[in-house]
Amino acid sequence: MQQLLIGLSNVNSAIAKAFLYQGEEQIGLGRVKVYIPTEPELLTGEVLVGREVLNHKAKLITMDIQKRQTLIELY
Repeated sequence: MQQLLIGLSNVNSAIAKAFLYQGEEQIGLGRVKVYIPTEPELLTGEVLVGREVLNHKAKLITMDIQKRQTLIELY
């Protein structure tokens, strides 16, 4: 079960290589800015990807809540 966090959190930012995965297929997005929480209780094996990916890498994003599916068309 995923936990929903609401509110402000301090983060550090870094540049990392980003990828989208579809099954075994890996699609490179290039280098993007990611955000890592500084509070130990919020640290996981994941990072937050900023608007940079949406604004500069994705041409179209379609979300279908009923099918629990997200379609992303890249530039």
